[in-house]
Amino acid sequence: LLVREGGGRVTDYRDAGGLAPIFERQVCATNGRIHDALLDCVSAMKEVRL
Repeated sequence: LLVREGGGRVTDYRDAGGLAPIFERQVCATNGRIHDALLDCVSAMKEVRL
C-alpha cells in the first residue's frame, strides 16, 4: 500500500498482477518507472530458483 500510494508499482515477479501480491512469496516493488525493466531482468533468470 505504501509503495502504491507513493506512485510506485508492486507485482509478483511474473507480473501476474492481482490485487494482493503481498501474499506471494516473491514480489517486485519499484518506483514505477523502472518496473518493466526490473521484470525483464527477473524473467531472464527463469532457470534460477527465486
